[in-house]
Amino acid sequence: MIRTRGQIIFKILMTCRMEQNRSHIAEICGLDEYALKRYLDLLIEKNLIKVYAVRPVLYETTDKGFEALDRLKVINEFMPGWFK
Repeated sequence: MIRTRGQIIFKILMTCRMEQNRSHIAEICGLDEYALKRYLDLLIEKNLIKVYAVRPVLYETTDKGFEALDRLKVINEFMPGWFK
C-alpha cells in the first residue's frame, strides 16, 4: 500500500505522543532507517517533535505537533480513512 507523506507524518506524530525510541517508531510506522531519519529530521526542524532524552534517544510530539495532529484530524473528518 502506498502512503502519502501526510499519512506518514500523521503516524509518526501519533506514535510520539508518548516518548518513543527510533526502532519503535520505525516498526509502528513501517519505515526503514533511512526514511525514518529523513522524517524525524524534518519534524524536528519544523518543531513538531523533539528529542526527549539522549540515552536512549527518545522522541516526543511537541505542542506544535499536537496542533498539527488536531488539524490533520479535522481533514480526516472530511476525508474519512485518509489518516490511519
